[in-house]
Amino acid sequence: QDASWPHVVVRAPFQCGKRYTMTLPATLSTPGGQTLGEDKSISFDVPDRISMLRFDARRGILSPSGNMLLDLEAVNAHHIALGASRVHANNLVESLRRPHDEDGTSRSLATKTIDLDLPANIPGKLAVDLKGLIDQTTGIYVVKASLAEPERYWVGTSTVVAVTDLGITAKRHK
Repeated sequence: QDASWPHVVVRAPFQCGKRYTMTLPATLSTPGGQTLGEDKSISFDVPDRISMLRFDARRGILSPSGNMLLDLEAVNAHHIALGASRVHANNLVESLRRPHDEDGTSRSLATKTIDLDLPANIPGKLAVDLKGLIDQTTGIYVVKASLAEPERYWVGTSTVVAVTDLGITAKRHK
């Protein structure tokens, strides 16, 4: 291709995982007036979205007598491995300072795998139930979610959750 030809930008509602063919007309011209001379067709693939997991909040507060649900966004995920660790009370500051080094600051709890039935290439939100994963006693927990698929095991997310029976009520008056 000649470097003097400008580029063409096509904006359209392309769908991931699909193949498209575009035909440029022979009359397409450069700012200098030079035309293509003949119709040109090009085919291209729009790739699938990259697999992703993300908790809606990096930190959260739950009540032990509440529903114990965390919101998780997922795309192109079929099986999720969930795990939780309880942060030792005397290691809270160190745990928050180094969230990825929890071996010395927390105790691993249960793990479970969740099978998902989400459509491909469309981000979906789901509520992850922590019952059975966290013993529902008050404390600080690190909750991790990762793909339970051997070819994409590195895709994951984590959040810090405080399970507490303390509550604050704010009243507004005039």
